[in-house]
Amino acid sequence: IKVQVKHRKDTKVTRQEISSLNGILRNGEIGLFISSGGFTKESLVEIRNSNNHIGKIDLDDFINLWEKYYSNLSEEDKGLMPFRQISFLAPQE
Repeated sequence: IKVQVKHRKDTKVTRQEISSLNGILRNGEIGLFISSGGFTKESLVEIRNSNNHIGKIDLDDFINLWEKYYSNLSEEDKGLMPFRQISFLAPQE
């Protein structure tokens, strides 16, 4: 598995960036692109049309995975990125 990570506030992954990852994959290798800024429509088309398997994780996916698997982590790993669930109550009328 070859992974590329981009942590950007407001910039989405482009088709060219997906194409670059695709270009370094060899037979049987899997690509994974992780982006906190999301993906352009063109980059999603590039992923779908790739001859290689390329997965994608955006910020929402990452948070969902973190919530789902957090309880399975060791205490040491949990310390690297503490998780606190916050609940909001509806105002009383």
